[in-house]
Amino acid sequence: MAVYGVFAGLTGLTRAMLRLGTVLMTPTGSLTVRGGVIPGGTPLLLTGSGMTGSLAPGRAIVQGTSAQGAYPIVVDAATSVPIANGHASLPRIDTVWAVALDTDVDGSGTRAGQIVYQQGTAAASPTAPTAPASGLAYLRLWDIAVPAGASGGSPINWGTALTDQRVYTVPAGGITPGAAAGSYAGQWRDAGGATGILERYSGSLWEAAVRLGNSGLLGLGDVTITRSATATAQVNGNLSVTGVGQWLDAHKTSATQGVTSSTTLVDATGLSLPVVAGATYEIEGWIVYDGAFNAGDIKVGWTVPAGTTGTWSINGPGTGGTATYASNTVPIASSTTAGTYGTGGTQTNLAPRGRIIVTTSGTLQLQFAQATSNGTATSIYAGSWLRLHRIA
Repeated sequence: MAVYGVFAGLTGLTRAMLRLGTVLMTPTGSLTVRGGVIPGGTPLLLTGSGMTGSLAPGRAIVQGTSAQGAYPIVVDAATSVPIANGHASLPRIDTVWAVALDTDVDGSGTRAGQIVYQQGTAAASPTAPTAPASGLAYLRLWDIAVPAGASGGSPINWGTALTDQRVYTVPAGGITPGAAAGSYAGQWRDAGGATGILERYSGSLWEAAVRLGNSGLLGLGDVTITRSATATAQVNGNLSVTGVGQWLDAHKTSATQGVTSSTTLVDATGLSLPVVAGATYEIEGWIVYDGAFNAGDIKVGWTVPAGTTGTWSINGPGTGGTATYASNTVPIASSTTAGTYGTGGTQTNLAPRGRIIVTTSGTLQLQFAQATSNGTATSIYAGSWLRLHRIA
C-alpha cells in the first residue's frame, strides 16, 4: 500500500503556491477549498472483521490552513486498520483520518499523506477525537464505536460500530454530493443522498430551484414545458397529475345497458373510478338514459369503499312528466331514487354531483335501476361519463 501526496516544488514557486494554484476543487473561500473524498466507486470505504478494519482505495483532498492550501491524497491499495482492544469497563469512540503531514508548516519532519487511526478516550458517554495527534491538514473519514471489553475473543460489531464521516468534494462548478456548505452564488449540490435533491446556492441560502430564461425550454423525453406568455407555463404534450389536482375520467363506451322489470341496483358498466385513502374528491357526471315515460323511471346510487363519507345529488327531469329539474342531497353511501324519469324512447340526461372523503382505497361505482318495475327497459347509453377531481 502506498499513500501519495503532492508536495514537490518548482524553481521560483513554493510548494504552497503550487497547491493554491492547482487544487481547484469546490471553493469555500478565496484560498480554500472543500476538503473531502473524491466520489467514484467505493472510495475509502471502511469494512472489518474481528478487531481489524480494511480501508478501500480512494482519493481525497485534505484542506490545511488558508496559507498552506490543500493536499491531494491517494490510497492505492486496501489499508489495514488494527483496532485497539476495548477498555475494561467503559466504551470509547475511535477515528480514522486522512492526514497530510508537511514539515514546512507543522514541523513534523516529513512530507507525506497518511491514513491515521486514533484511539479515543474511554468514558461513560464517549466522544470522538476532535483532531489527530499530528498535522494541521486532516479529514475525518470514519468513527468506530468500541464497546467495553472488546477484543479478539469478543470483537466489535462492524455492522453497527461504524459512523461514516466521509464528505465529498468535486472540482469547482461541479455538483457536490451531500450537504455541502454554500460558498458562492451558483454553486450546486445533490443534497438528497439516494433520493437526489438538487439545490442551488443563491449566495445566502440553498434553493431547490432550477431557473431558465424567458425563452428557456425544459425537455422531458417527448414532452416539453415552455413559457408561452407572462406568468404562463405551457405543457407541450399530455399532463397527468397523481395527487391533489388530479382529474379522473370514466366514459361509457360499451353498448346500451338496460334494466327491465327490476328495482335492484346494478353497476353501470364503464362508470367507475379508483379512489385512494386520505383523499377528497369532487364528483360530476353526465348520464344519458331513457325508459318508459312516467312509468319505469330511473333510480341511481353508488358503491363506495368502507368508511367513505360525503353527500351527492342529481339534477334531472322531475317525475310525473313535468319539465321541472329537481335535485336531492343525500349521504353518498345511500342508494336513493334520483327523482328523474324515462322519456319513452327519447334520450335525456341527468347530472350527478357531489363530494366524498375517502378513508379506504377502493372504487367509486355508479349504479342504476328502475324506480318502479316496468317491462320497458330503463337504459343508460354510451357517451355517458363520470369525473372525479381530487381537491385534498
